[in-house]
Amino acid sequence: MSTRGDYFFKRGNYRKAIESYEDTLKKDPDNMIVMINLAEACLKSLDYKKALETYDYAMERLPDEPTLYLKKGDVYRAQGDYENAINFYEKSICIAPDYVDAYNRLGKTYCAIGDVDTAVELFQKAIEIAPYFFESYKNLGSAYKQKKDFYNVIITCQRAVENMPDCSNAYLELGIELYEREEFEAAIMSFEKAIEVDGKNGLAYNNLGIVYEVTGDYDRALENYKKAIEVKPDTVSAYNDLGCFYCNTGKFEEAIDVFIKSVELNPSDPLVYGYIGEAYRGKGNLKKALEAYKYATNLAPDLKMATLKSRLNIKVRRPSRFSSVKS
Repeated sequence: MSTRGDYFFKRGNYRKAIESYEDTLKKDPDNMIVMINLAEACLKSLDYKKALETYDYAMERLPDEPTLYLKKGDVYRAQGDYENAINFYEKSICIAPDYVDAYNRLGKTYCAIGDVDTAVELFQKAIEIAPYFFESYKNLGSAYKQKKDFYNVIITCQRAVENMPDCSNAYLELGIELYEREEFEAAIMSFEKAIEVDGKNGLAYNNLGIVYEVTGDYDRALENYKKAIEVKPDTVSAYNDLGCFYCNTGKFEEAIDVFIKSVELNPSDPLVYGYIGEAYRGKGNLKKALEAYKYATNLAPDLKMATLKSRLNIKVRRPSRFSSVKS
């Protein structure tokens, strides 16, 4: 395994990760783990052609490995080629009929094309196969939300908590749904339960900060934002939310310092530079603000200034969701 490549991958520096994985494969050309990681890094950097070529190369050597079909489906799904994505997910299920990840990916693809009923069936099948796999409940809840069946969204979250009382992220997801219904006290209780189960759940602390900020308890908001960073110092969203909090409370210098830390963790995210622009604008330094906005749009040439501004949402933010590498 390429430890150096993994280091860069985890920090969002996919170009360096690709270089490192390729160096490793020169010495060990049959290392399937590194080959898959290389393809994943290519996918993250939007180099779909190279990602597909890498998976094809791996599949020639391991034609019966269901993970490779799953991963190739991911590349097609990322491009919006849902027909091919479905085809490869189904192939992975043919090879491994109890492959829960494949059912989840296939369900998410059907959600993307609007066939939510089929997606619900697939997520329910995934839960039937593995009732203690949180991701399936999360996806099923999202499908119900797409159907605007909010009753079953909550029921699914509660079912996850009942089946997995030791899963911190089940409480996290329930708290998010309660927050979105403006049931703030219940959301706080759910986030606190997530922390009780796992004291290192940085997203739960971060989301507590958001709830407290929304409800006007700024002292507790700041305490929880800082705690989120303390327990998970590499979580970019925690720095962004703390920086936004400082902007909302008029502490623009503190906000800039926090956003700069976020840039160090993820230098390729244009949104962070947009946040820096907002902080400078709050300080009244329009020259620096414009520089930051321009840098953001240079990082993503297809991102127009108006779109960037609409995505910043410093005043109104939503809790951060658990994100699995398997999604």
